[in-house]
Amino acid sequence: MATHAMRSGSEHKVAHFLSQNRVVKDLDVQAVATESLFDYRTDHLLSNYLFQDSIHLEGFYLYDGRLHIVVSQPFVEGVHPPWAALKEGLEARGLHHESPNSLIPSFTVGDSLNCHLCINDLHENNVILDTNGELHPIDAHFYFNTRAERVEALTNLGLWPTASPSE
Repeated sequence: MATHAMRSGSEHKVAHFLSQNRVVKDLDVQAVATESLFDYRTDHLLSNYLFQDSIHLEGFYLYDGRLHIVVSQPFVEGVHPPWAALKEGLEARGLHHESPNSLIPSFTVGDSLNCHLCINDLHENNVILDTNGELHPIDAHFYFNTRAERVEALTNLGLWPTASPSE
């Protein structure tokens, strides 16, 4: 398997899987930035939906008694944009910066959806500006007050199964 190591963040070890042109991310679950693995994986569902990403669960493994999750997503050639360009580009996509006079990377979207989403961690290192001028969030996290709110949002977006009438 030909890979090229890439700069890793605080959550993942990252490599470019050359033959598939995908980025492979290895997460030691003790380093997860979300409150739970459920939140981590449903963040991927929401990113796939909202940002037309293609994050796949590749598998799990144990190393030194610690669980690791391996995911992948398409490799995007580009650069990390400066804050002003990032904010402008995300706002052009319908996201609203929660604190317009701050550099805190928290955005909301909801006007065109059946729910309200709060998206966190969209700072310069978690977004790539491609050669066509498109922004690609690569590690977005979504905030909900409760798990029930998260499941309700997933259900409203058609990303979570609903009970059949006989249940």
